Amino acid sequence: KPLLILPTNSNEYKRSLNIVVKLNYQLDFEPNEILLPLILNSKDHLIDVYLDDKSQYEEYLIGLLNHLYDNGGKKLQDRLSNEFKIKTPTFNKKTLSKLAVRYWNLYGNEQNDKYPNLAILQSKRTLGYLINVRYNGLTDEKTMSDECWNELVTDIVQGNDDLSEYLIEILADRDDIVAMKYWMAQLDRPYYSLPTW
Repeated sequence: KPLLILPTNSNEYKRSLNIVVKLNYQLDFEPNEILLPLILNSKDHLIDVYLDDKSQYEEYLIGLLNHLYDNGGKKLQDRLSNEFKIKTPTFNKKTLSKLAVRYWNLYGNEQNDKYPNLAILQSKRTLGYLINVRYNGLTDEKTMSDECWNELVTDIVQGNDDLSEYLIEILADRDDIVAMKYWMAQLDRPYYSLPTW
């Protein structure tokens, strides 16, 4: 166990992790001892070593990521500090969400009911991409038509209050009042139902 305190990019750490995996002791460690440092440092290769192509560990990883993104990941820093006892956790929120979505797509994307936080995270990332396509013209080609864009967004947010609120919040950040009013009407969201930002 002492060697797993070393930085995750050291050779000793990698050797120690390989020994833990060979002995199948992954679950004998707390999440903050092995898996969370790998997640927070985006060590995909070492996470794959940890998983060892075993569904038990894949489910454990997805369950942990889903737990981290409870409540939209808004209290991620507090959860890591208080619940998992990681002192001053440092991580890139965007990189972490990419990692979470990547593993959810690999191991859990057919199980929205079991991992609802990751399903919502994936939808938020997709909405973010669509917003960027629309407002920043991310593609060199002609951007998609309004009709197509609206259809894609409707498919994502329809029936989910968190996602519809997120969409309206993004539109408010873009100062697009016309689009905001349109989506509030489409999603049947009266003004008083919105949070104060």
